[in-house]
Amino acid sequence: MTPPIIDFRFTCPIPLGLDRYLKPKGPTADFAAHYGKNVYGEDSDLHYMTPDELVAWMDEQSVDKVVIKSADNTTTTGSKFPGEDLHAFIKDYPDRLIGIAGADPHKGTDAVRELERDVKEFGFRGVNLTPFEQDLFANDKKYYPIYAKCVELDIPVLLHTSTNLTRTKLAEYGRPIYLDGVAKDFPELRIVAVHGGWPWILEMIAVALKQPNIYIEISGTHPRYIGMPGTGWEPLLVYGNSLLKHKILWGSNWPMIGPKESLEEFRKFPLKEEVKDLWFGGNALRVLKLDK
Repeated sequence: MTPPIIDFRFTCPIPLGLDRYLKPKGPTADFAAHYGKNVYGEDSDLHYMTPDELVAWMDEQSVDKVVIKSADNTTTTGSKFPGEDLHAFIKDYPDRLIGIAGADPHKGTDAVRELERDVKEFGFRGVNLTPFEQDLFANDKKYYPIYAKCVELDIPVLLHTSTNLTRTKLAEYGRPIYLDGVAKDFPELRIVAVHGGWPWILEMIAVALKQPNIYIEISGTHPRYIGMPGTGWEPLLVYGNSLLKHKILWGSNWPMIGPKESLEEFRKFPLKEEVKDLWFGGNALRVLKLDK
């Protein structure tokens, strides 16, 4: 049976989700401005939607489910997308819209309590963390109470693992190598490396091959660049078609690119048909425990 198409990285189409791109401000405003100028051009599909409009649009895009992230970077950037607001948006479509909590590791036990509430009361399926926005490396001990709670709640952690586009934050925060120690210390924790670890692709492959609980999500780069020789992605396509086929998760990172366009481009890749089914939804079902 063909698994559903699951977009693993999607921005909530309301002001709390999109305004970091539409109306950049704060310490990472240059990041948002860069996206607005260089990524989201005049032809981008950047607009607000109601839940009903989103689900209808998903049907047009041939997507069965979208994983919608929230975030809490209160301490470092003063921004937060509260869990209750995301829940209010997705609650009428539990089979189509999947919520992911945010957590501010600098809040300590308060962050852990909020995460537990978001999962138990709102049904969220994971937690989204962005080390470069939180001025921490993924193996910083401030994250460890959140990781421990994820194990207890049996949910994955989604960690930004790639360079970033703000001049005020170190690219180094996104190195995949920092996931190695986390995976060692929390062998039961499902770790999703968001954005595929580029430009450290070989490092990303090395830790994913070594640690059985590390997965690679490949949103954030247009598929035409992933498939283009010389951009550094070639090893991931080779391993992702074989040894890592059960570890790759597709995401559009809308509004960076529309899901339909992204899927059409990825389907052109020289991947086995069974591998495409895994990338486009089969692996996400397992990571999110939606296959139970």
